[in-house]
Amino acid sequence: MNKFDIIVLIPLVWGLYKGFRKGFVIEAASLVGLILATWAGIKFSGYLSELLTVEYGYETEYLPIASFFIIFLAILILIFLSAKLLEGFLKLTMLSTFNKVLGAVFCCFKYALILSVLLFILNAVKEKEPMISEDLRSTSYLYSPLAKISITLVPSLKDYLIEFKENSLKRLNKQE
Repeated sequence: MNKFDIIVLIPLVWGLYKGFRKGFVIEAASLVGLILATWAGIKFSGYLSELLTVEYGYETEYLPIASFFIIFLAILILIFLSAKLLEGFLKLTMLSTFNKVLGAVFCCFKYALILSVLLFILNAVKEKEPMISEDLRSTSYLYSPLAKISITLVPSLKDYLIEFKENSLKRLNKQE
């Protein structure tokens, strides 16, 4: 185990703790809530802006932004309340421990996915002079599995990240 492994273990252990404390239902709801609220805010903020302008006479340049946040917060609150209701049901059915253990695994995996994407981006940006030395990578227990997570899990992410890498290298070459 080297320095890289220790640095990576800190957020993974934090994810285990956080996931166990909150449980799977809340952790999954927060992730789904963020994704759904962002999508709904983008998709429907134009409709809400138009409704507020036509029905209530509100006209301001900030109306689309305000509409986005209204929808975003409404969806987040709705999902959070639904998750709390489901969590209460799980406590009644004595599945609370299962919820907490599954939450620990889910949150740890979520953090591993985030670290994997960050690792890919770091490697893409600094291809000529990697931020993580070859020696550190070869002696690490976690580098190889972590580096493979994002590409294995989301194959379409690979194309996007490769494009990001190429664009970053072009910008770096222009600066040199």
